Amino acid sequence: MKLIQYFCLLLLLVIGVGCEENMPLTYEGKDAVYIYSTNHTRTTEQTFFLIPESQERDTIWIQVQLMGKVASKKRPFVLKQINVAEDNAAISGIHYVSFDDSEMSSHLFIEKDCAEVQVPIILLRTPDMELNKCKLVLAIEENEYFAAIDLPYYADYTIMTTAIAVKPSRWDTTWYSLFGEWGSEKMKFIIEATGYTSWDESINDSQYKAYLQTKCKTALYEYNQSHPDEPLTEADGTLVEFP
Repeated sequence: MKLIQYFCLLLLLVIGVGCEENMPLTYEGKDAVYIYSTNHTRTTEQTFFLIPESQERDTIWIQVQLMGKVASKKRPFVLKQINVAEDNAAISGIHYVSFDDSEMSSHLFIEKDCAEVQVPIILLRTPDMELNKCKLVLAIEENEYFAAIDLPYYADYTIMTTAIAVKPSRWDTTWYSLFGEWGSEKMKFIIEATGYTSWDESINDSQYKAYLQTKCKTALYEYNQSHPDEPLTEADGTLVEFP
């Protein structure tokens, strides 16, 4: 019996030590904030190609997360662009709404008793985007409330913006079977024919997929019938076709 009691006591001591070693580390030092991401990438690509030409602005939302303790007061943080010297750098006030603009200033705070905030990055369509991609690299600068984060992976976040057609990441897995090979003119035609723009989302509705495909095939037939000498092609002369 004594041997069993001794064994139980020893087991409890081992469990106690193990729990203590696995306790979460307490945060020490000045609070910090960083741009959080959940999709294992620190880059977002946006194109005005996918939205109506009359729409001159588009918004990318980023999540700014607190590393530290929530506070009983509202605390501002400083969002800045850190690639201004690069050749393809986005220009504040031209390609995006400046962070010191009154439209933005109300978003650059961690509210009291909060650990995160959603911040809009307002992108502006410009003629040069028809031919180029603009790069906006974001970081949060140290101020009296927050330290600069010392984790390299979270130190910055990149947004690429353009009006050039960009092949959706899901094209080969989700859309190829419906529309075939990707092309910029084909993409534009599909959007005009269907109004659909959520290309980086998956669709499980087979009937809706069939509807989109039929809509495009019908629209292409009608277009080519009305342009017998100039059927729809890509810039290199490749005929636009659907499976």
